[in-house]
Amino acid sequence: MKKEIAYGKSKLLLLMFCASISTHCISQQEIAKSKANSFIGHISFQIDDDNPDLAEVVPKDDYVETVFTFKDSTNALFGNVIEGKIRGRGNTTWQTAKKPYQIKLNESVSIAGIPAAKKWILLANYYDKTMLRNSLAFELSRLSQLEFTPDSKFYEVTLNGDSRGLYLLTEKVELQKNRIPKKNTFLLEIEPKDRMDEEDVYVKTEHYQFKIKEPNLVSGEPEYQQIEDFLLKTEDAFLNAKQDNYTAYKDYVDMDSFVDWYIIQEISRNNDASFYSSVYWTWQPGEKLKIGPIWDYDIAFGNINYSNSYKIEGLLFEGNDWLKYIMDDPKFIARRKERYAYFYSKKDALIKFIDDTSNMLQENAQRNHKKYNLLGRKLWPNRVARMTYEEEVNDLKDWLTKRMDYLNNEFVNE
Repeated sequence: MKKEIAYGKSKLLLLMFCASISTHCISQQEIAKSKANSFIGHISFQIDDDNPDLAEVVPKDDYVETVFTFKDSTNALFGNVIEGKIRGRGNTTWQTAKKPYQIKLNESVSIAGIPAAKKWILLANYYDKTMLRNSLAFELSRLSQLEFTPDSKFYEVTLNGDSRGLYLLTEKVELQKNRIPKKNTFLLEIEPKDRMDEEDVYVKTEHYQFKIKEPNLVSGEPEYQQIEDFLLKTEDAFLNAKQDNYTAYKDYVDMDSFVDWYIIQEISRNNDASFYSSVYWTWQPGEKLKIGPIWDYDIAFGNINYSNSYKIEGLLFEGNDWLKYIMDDPKFIARRKERYAYFYSKKDALIKFIDDTSNMLQENAQRNHKKYNLLGRKLWPNRVARMTYEEEVNDLKDWLTKRMDYLNNEFVNE
């Protein structure tokens, strides 16, 4: 259980009052005056901590209570004032100067028209200088047959009166009535052992580890054994796919979600999605295993310098310990061809999405990059380091265009 560090009620009221009337408690004045901010929201919160290093004020594992203010227009900087908690999150990004966060509000709230919930994620997009790759992946997911795509909105975030830069507020991947329905559903995630916490419960097959994200289970109990049995049979069906004429694995995996998820990963060439981390699945007993939702694309779409995942040519899943056994399945190939032709027809719309979103973000992204000195620096694991935001965006568009053209030749014009 995460420890919660509480403040007194009087402190909360003081912060609410401060947020409402004091210019000292808000972000820099140029943020409010920015023309781009008619599209970008603001989130501000205050943490009572004497540490002058704001990157260290919010701990990763312990919630701290605070008051959030959300505003989606420039008519007035502060709008809804909501009590809640915040803590850190993430793996490699947590080591950077710009931290990602998880918010837990005291009550379910709808933000920017997104259905109400308590838990929200603030993605830092630190390694992605376009700040677009997660949004682009979500756009691909919305075009797909995946059942749930996290909704999101860009916000400038202010902590203790200091602008922390541009963030992407997203829905958390969780079992929740407005996200992934809870009823009789298990949420699973493939994760490596070194990212598991002591209290995590997981099923280990011969090749992968499936963390049982929700609901909370105990190893060995009947529901756990039910999941373990199904996953072991699923893996066996993939490993023996050729011997049984590619029939059995389709009894275990929902092909509509599976093929579309596969195509999104190949378009983005998302290295982590090759069954390394953040690979989500849902399963209801008596039903097939469904893959998704998608998550974590800041080093996808060519923003990586290892594992061949930066290359235009080549396929992501050629060596995958499950999927390599079905690459010659005629029905999989036919379905992949049909669905990729559909995604390819959306290529121009995806480029327009990049243009429209980058134009909206330009001033905010420039300010973010100036704060963290990002442009022209080759951070891990950047393939390139461009000198301007526009050049970073153009590189993304060029990579995506060439990648989709290459896959069209591989999957449709073969």
